[in-house]
Amino acid sequence: MDRSDVLPTKESAYLPSRYEGLFDESDLAGQFRLSASRLDTPDGWSERSSGGWHLVHDPELPVVSIRCRGAEAGWLVGYAVSPEGELVQTDVEWTVKTDPVDYGEIEQLLCAYSGRYLAMFLFQGDARLYPDAMGSLGSLFCAAHRIVASSPFLIPSIPGCGDRVGLVEALGIPGSQRVYPFGLTPRESVDYVMPNHYLDLERWQVVRHWPTEDITYAKDPAEMVQVIAAALRKNVGALVRDGAVQMSLTAGRDSRMILACSRDFVDAITLVTFTINDDAGRPDRNVAPRIARKLGLQHRLIRGSRPSEPDLTRWVYRTGCIVDEPRGQRLIRAMAQLDPDLPYVLGTGGELGRGTYWLPGDDEATPLGAEDLLRRKNTPRCPEILDRARRWMKTVPVSSTLAKLDLFQIERGMGGWNGFLMYGFPDSAKYHFFPYSDRRIFEAMLRLPPEYRRERRLANDVIASTWPELARFPYNEATFGLYGAYRGLRRAARRTLKRQNG
Repeated sequence: MDRSDVLPTKESAYLPSRYEGLFDESDLAGQFRLSASRLDTPDGWSERSSGGWHLVHDPELPVVSIRCRGAEAGWLVGYAVSPEGELVQTDVEWTVKTDPVDYGEIEQLLCAYSGRYLAMFLFQGDARLYPDAMGSLGSLFCAAHRIVASSPFLIPSIPGCGDRVGLVEALGIPGSQRVYPFGLTPRESVDYVMPNHYLDLERWQVVRHWPTEDITYAKDPAEMVQVIAAALRKNVGALVRDGAVQMSLTAGRDSRMILACSRDFVDAITLVTFTINDDAGRPDRNVAPRIARKLGLQHRLIRGSRPSEPDLTRWVYRTGCIVDEPRGQRLIRAMAQLDPDLPYVLGTGGELGRGTYWLPGDDEATPLGAEDLLRRKNTPRCPEILDRARRWMKTVPVSSTLAKLDLFQIERGMGGWNGFLMYGFPDSAKYHFFPYSDRRIFEAMLRLPPEYRRERRLANDVIASTWPELARFPYNEATFGLYGAYRGLRRAARRTLKRQNG
C-alpha cells in the first residue's frame, strides 16, 4: 500500500511500522536480500540463485562468485580489495587445501580481503555469512523467515512480531544519538550481524570468529605503524588503479593519515570537505582548505544544510530506522553534490587507533561489568539490552578491559551505526569505501601499547613516515584566518582568567 502522502513528523519515533509502505523497495538503492526461499524481486533489481539460496540486489551493488576447486562456493557482495591490492570485479578462485572445505582456512583467506563487503558461503548444510572487518555493508537477519537483508523493509512482517517499541523508547531514538548495541534493531525478530562474527545460516545464530584469544602488544610500535600505512596505501591504490576518486578531508587525524598514505596517487584524488556550522565542522572549514592550497591538491568545499521533511523521511527509510545521526541528516543534500561517477573514500574506523572508548584512568585490569559497559556509552540498562550485554561479556575472548572496550567499539560503534548510515546516501557517489576496514589494520591498532594510543601517536608516526609536510597543520583546531585569530584570542582570554582565579 502506498502511504507516501502520510509522512511521519521529524519528532516521531523511528519505528519501522510507521515507515512501512512509504516508499517502494526498489528505492533501497545499493541494498540486497538473501533468502532460503524465492520471494518477489524488487523492480529493476538483479537476481541469482545457488544451492537453494536466492539473492536479489540493486544492480549497482556488485556481486561476484567465490569459487573453490572450480565450483561456486558463494558470493562476494560489495567493494572488496584483494590481497594483491586489486578491486575485486570478477569471480575469484580460491585454492583451498582441506577437503571438505574447512572454515578455518576460509577465514584466513577472507581476512586478507579489505573494503566494504559481505561474503556469503553456501556450502550444503554449512552456509555462513561474514561481514567485513567493520561491518560497513550492514546486514540484518530474521531466523523465522530465513532471510538476510540490508533493511527491515526487505523482510516480510511477521504477525505478532512488530516494533520493539519499548527498546526504541528506552533509547530515545530519534533525539538521543544513541546506537543500537549487541545486534539489536527497532524490529522484533530482526538483529544485525556484528563485525568480528559470522552468521550461521543453518542455525541462524551469530558466532564470534575473531579474536579467538588475548591480543598481545607489539614490542616495537614502528612495526605496527608500517603494517597500517602499507595497508592504507594498498586499499586506496586499488581504487585509484580503477580510476579517479573523491576523498574526505577533515581537520582530524583519520582522514589525514589516509591522505598521507595516498601521496603517490594525489593526481587522481579530489579532496572533499563538508562544512557544517558547529564545533566539529568549523575546524574542518578552517584547516582542510589550507592543507589543499599549501600542498597544491584538488579540493572541494560543500556546505551542509537542513533536509526537507520528505528528504529526512526517505533517509530514515533507507537507513532502516536504525540510525539517529543529526549531522548525517544535515549532509543529505550536500552528499548529493558529490560526483556520482567517482567512489568516495571516508576515514571512518581510524578512531580505533586512539582508544576512544577508554576513560583516562582505564588500564587492562580496570573492573568492567555489563552495567559498566552500558553506563560508559550512556546506554539505558533496560532488561533487553542488559541481557545482551551480559551474554556479550561472558563470551568475549579477551581478558584486558582495554581490548574489551576496543571490540565493543568495533561491534557497536561501527557495526551498529556506520554499517547502516551509508545506506542513507545512495545517490552521493559511485560507491562508498572505508580504507580502515581491514582486519590487519584493526589487529595492528589493537597491538599498539596503550600509552602509545592514549598519546595519539599513530597519526604522527604514519604521517612522519609517508608525508611529513602534513604534520605542519593543526588537528581539530581552527588557527588560520579571522576565525582562527578569534579562536586564539578566546583561548588566550581563558588562560588569563584561569591564572587570575588561581
